[in-house]
Amino acid sequence: MGANLSETYNNFSPYQATLVLSYSEQEFLQKNDQIFACRTPQETKLCRKIQQTVEIVKKFYWDTFKLVDIDEERIIPPLFIYYPKKNAYYASKLKHFAFNNEFASQPDIVCHEMTHAVIKHNNPLDHKGESGALDEAIADVVTIEFKQKVGLIDNLWKISHLCDLSTEPEPFKPASTYTHENDYGHVHQNSWIISHTFYLASKQLSHNSIDCNELFKIWFKSMLDLEDKSFRGFRDMTIKVARKKIFHRREFVKEAIIDAWDQTSLLFPKERSNFPSLNYPGKI
Repeated sequence: MGANLSETYNNFSPYQATLVLSYSEQEFLQKNDQIFACRTPQETKLCRKIQQTVEIVKKFYWDTFKLVDIDEERIIPPLFIYYPKKNAYYASKLKHFAFNNEFASQPDIVCHEMTHAVIKHNNPLDHKGESGALDEAIADVVTIEFKQKVGLIDNLWKISHLCDLSTEPEPFKPASTYTHENDYGHVHQNSWIISHTFYLASKQLSHNSIDCNELFKIWFKSMLDLEDKSFRGFRDMTIKVARKKIFHRREFVKEAIIDAWDQTSLLFPKERSNFPSLNYPGKI
């Protein structure tokens, strides 16, 4: 269903068209591999809408990063809608996205979930603890950049109704174990520390589009190069990348990053802990 990037925007892109499907709650619970096409006019309308949304997100990734390896075959994994719970997620083991109707066609939600797939393929982060919080934070920052690039200016620093990156975060909330009940170490709550740092750096740059574009590239490059997948590791990597990257007003952008981290590093966890990975389907 739908057109690929080249047909839609009349420009070259290596991405292939994306499959959008629908399935019922019973079919979802069966967890089989059968394909369920959109079967009602309402489902078909929603499938077409999310198809258009996905094409916009794909164009953003291509124009911004020339990034083609969301998966090894340059194919965006299928997107399933009608997921019964109020949620959306990328299932890396099953290689598909799942959205309930409320989230299916919201561009910022779709971009957020597709970014999880990009991170998973390029430099995987755990879905727990500090690493899981980094995963959520980077997906949030990419989504905010997407909103700015495509002109979604309403609630510029908000992602759907879920979070506002301009809101001052709470200190890091630790967990002795990682379970579904505590959001695998409070990854969404703790991610705001990293996301808000990006907001503060952008504010320090007076939201100048050129400077903030460089800031965003530094943030994304830091994710790609990250080895120490902790808050401190990511902080240090952003400063390292900023120092190495050559561009106009580099010092100004670097100082904005350092100043932002000075404000949020006090919220970091006092100790670093590692626990064994648990099976985790993923969610927003």
